[in-house]
Amino acid sequence: MSTLKAATGAQYVQEAHFDFTMADAMVDTSKNLTNFKATSGVFDVIPLPYGAQVVGGSFTVYTVSNDSGTAIIDIGDSVVDDRYVNTSIDLKTLGSTNLDWVGTVRTYQGYKGLGEAIRVTIANNTGDATTGSFRLSVQFIIDGRQTENLKTY
Repeated sequence: MSTLKAATGAQYVQEAHFDFTMADAMVDTSKNLTNFKATSGVFDVIPLPYGAQVVGGSFTVYTVSNDSGTAIIDIGDSVVDDRYVNTSIDLKTLGSTNLDWVGTVRTYQGYKGLGEAIRVTIANNTGDATTGSFRLSVQFIIDGRQTENLKTY
């Protein structure tokens, strides 16, 4: 049996945002400059440090995509392409979607990253969208980090 001591420190939750529109372009994971409105694209959008643990976040559709077919996004990383969403998010539906819960547990609860970036995988049926604006927000902590000292007795 171990003899435990009270915690001596805590850290602030950090939050990163990635904003984009269907008119924007970015270098994808294959090192090609690709528009977000293209029929498919895989992008590393929020780099996370080693030991980062996602503790919350959301994806918000501010202006819907007008792709003439379907338009969806998955949010994950290089290991699991949909780690942070249970089902693909529809880019043609206005509103905000929290990063996923299954029952009472987040699907990614307890996962400490090895330095993988947050990755989005976009599938647009026809690639003809002229509208669409979005924000991905990710909240995370870093394993072993301490930014505040707690009172000790």
